Amino acid sequence: SVGMLYVKSKWSAFDRAGEWVATGDTGYKNKEGYYFLTGRADDMIVSGGENVYPSELEQVLRSYAGVIDAAVIGVPDDEFGQRLRAFIVTEKTIRTTEIFRWLSEKIPRYQTPKYIDIIAEMPLTAIGKPDKKKLQEISSN
Repeated sequence: SVGMLYVKSKWSAFDRAGEWVATGDTGYKNKEGYYFLTGRADDMIVSGGENVYPSELEQVLRSYAGVIDAAVIGVPDDEFGQRLRAFIVTEKTIRTTEIFRWLSEKIPRYQTPKYIDIIAEMPLTAIGKPDKKKLQEISSN
């Protein structure tokens, strides 16, 4: 199960040396003892009572042939509170119906986006990550 990642060191939190400090990252530990990051706690989207981490869906979408980049945001929804909206950049013509069909075999239903928008270029932040604030603006237009 996914949980919050905490770290502890003699430098953690400077004024509270040696205490456990939340990193803001979420992740899980597999049976072999390896840890995997699933995203940031503040990125989590609650949709229909399910916790969804956009980075997981983004990773799956990027593995689809012809998808160059992907970003997922939460958008308001009367029934579910929030629904997922995916934005993808492609290198070839792809129909969203193809992606929805492909996703149905790859991810749980609660992770399925309600919308998939194909955009020409991913808006980026100053550090080169998808600019989700700009995507929210696009989404609300």
